[in-house]
Amino acid sequence: MKSLFKTTLTFSLLAMLLMAGAACTKGEFTDGERFLLFYHDITDIGPSASMSIEPSYHGAKPENFQITKVKFQGKDYQTECFAVDAQTGVFYVDQTQDLPVGLYSISISCVSAGKTYAFQDLIKVNMMKPVPDGITMEPSRIELLM
Repeated sequence: MKSLFKTTLTFSLLAMLLMAGAACTKGEFTDGERFLLFYHDITDIGPSASMSIEPSYHGAKPENFQITKVKFQGKDYQTECFAVDAQTGVFYVDQTQDLPVGLYSISISCVSAGKTYAFQDLIKVNMMKPVPDGITMEPSRIELLM
């Protein structure tokens, strides 16, 4: 009985190792040589806020980053509030006090290994109101006694 258990356990472990080895082929964890670019979305940013986010990528080091399009609520929009560093790809949000509340989508292009890649609606920025509806301060004013 003891040897049957050892034999069964040995074969089970061997089968699991073989399956794990087969699952760890290059094609399972990467997409080959395709270049990928990723930025985190910026959610719930308020007026006058400034921030930056760095990209991550899969493939050769990218350069020559550019913002190719900005959309607001799905329609093309012109603004200087969003910028990207051409060499590092760091995305900046600044001077947002006059931006309308809503969802912005930013398209980015870059060059990797001599080839230009364009990523539509890659970054999402959700601009919030200065004070969300329903939030009030009690008391509505503060008195300083001097």
